[in-house]
Amino acid sequence: MSDSRFINGRPIKQVCSMSAATIILAIAVVIRFIHYL
Repeated sequence: MSDSRFINGRPIKQVCSMSAATIILAIAVVIRFIHYL
């Protein structure tokens, strides 16, 4: 069970970090777009 948890935990953490980075980039783009307007 500990092995499956470790294997399942790794990709989830990577996906969370990737989604967080994309969200930050999207927010930055929106802020820039608002500033241009």
